[in-house]
Amino acid sequence: MWRSLGAVATVNILALRITAVLSRAGLPASSAGKLYSTRGRDRFQQRAPLVSFDVLPFVVLLPLAREGLAWTALWILLFYILSATYPRWSRGVPASSKEHENSKYWAARNLLGAIHAVLVSVLSVPAMVELMFAADAEVVRFSYSVHLATCKAPEEIAQWNTVGEAIALAGLMFTTFTLADCVVSPMHGLIGWDMGVHHVAFIFAGAVIRGHCMLPFNASALISMEVSTPFLNYLVHNQHRGDAYKTRVDAAGVIFFVTFLVFRIGLNTYATVVLWIAHFGGVQMSAHMPAWQQWVMLLAVSAGAAMQLFWFPHVTRKVRSRLVVLGGRPAVGGDRLLETAV
Repeated sequence: MWRSLGAVATVNILALRITAVLSRAGLPASSAGKLYSTRGRDRFQQRAPLVSFDVLPFVVLLPLAREGLAWTALWILLFYILSATYPRWSRGVPASSKEHENSKYWAARNLLGAIHAVLVSVLSVPAMVELMFAADAEVVRFSYSVHLATCKAPEEIAQWNTVGEAIALAGLMFTTFTLADCVVSPMHGLIGWDMGVHHVAFIFAGAVIRGHCMLPFNASALISMEVSTPFLNYLVHNQHRGDAYKTRVDAAGVIFFVTFLVFRIGLNTYATVVLWIAHFGGVQMSAHMPAWQQWVMLLAVSAGAAMQLFWFPHVTRKVRSRLVVLGGRPAVGGDRLLETAV
């Protein structure tokens, strides 16, 4: 109850601050929270934003930043809870022939990564499918909102509000999880340089997209790549723990390969190409974003897609080696490359 009262008080104080800043800027107080679509050649007319981020930079973004820090702290806390309880939840699981795979930190990262992947996939995959087949694809896919707390859909496409808010929540969870992984994994030697590049690109893309409440289709496509992660994590965690796991590990490998091909190579590449086409067609990502930031955003999204293409040959060889060489030793370096393909 006290937390709810505190939240209400914070919202009221924030509203008063926004109203005061708007008044000083000569703008009507009702400007805050209005929503707009990015483009409307026939049905909607693009309108200049009534609230400029030059006027309200920190006042608007501060609550979102606090929420992001809270999520990041939660992911880090969960990582160390799983690490501390590793002897309990791994009871009965045979030791791996690879020494580093018996580390409580390594195992905790695998399990937490799978939990995170399931949560964000449940939110993002249905949203991506709906946006892919939207009747007003151009308007819906590239809509944006100045309602940064929830990314509520623009008034003209209010029927997409549930989709927009689901993507916003998934985006916040995804970005903060990746940020948390950048904090804990290097401390315990769990990621390499290629995963570091992957994380930097996706943290930047996630922070910009979520911070501007824009590009719902591309955001959902990026997050939907996590569909393949639980199967990969199961494969990586159990592939060196004896013949008892062989059939299940091989099945997980096949499912991982299919989902990697569909979501990471197919749909993510498609969404990236669509974004470039829209950019050259004159579609704005957000009225609040300078041109140079849009270019950086395009390059970050493209870097993430390129990294999936870079991993694809290694993933193919690794999965094929498990299916063809029965019980055989995988190629040197294959395990590490496969682990990074998340």
